[in-house]
Amino acid sequence: MFTDIHIETGPMLDLAVELETQARHLLAAADRYQERRTELLQSTSGAASQGASIDMQTAIDALYIRAGKLKNNAGVLRSLAAVYDQADLDGARSFGP
Repeated sequence: MFTDIHIETGPMLDLAVELETQARHLLAAADRYQERRTELLQSTSGAASQGASIDMQTAIDALYIRAGKLKNNAGVLRSLAAVYDQADLDGARSFGP
């Protein structure tokens, strides 16, 4: 049936690098947004400012969560690529075609 299983790990690692880059960009954006939120809180007061601050914090939290998920996905891809790199023919067959 199969005499050789060849798994391309290069594209997996490329995607992992891209996900990590995107995560870094999201973290940088979240940090900048957090600075702006702090500036808003220092310069204004009142219910409107508090509402804006809460909305901003929700968006900031979403950025941090998304960045964390991207980093996690990149780690999974790197681990999977390492498994495929270390697996022999029989081991690779256990993962399927």
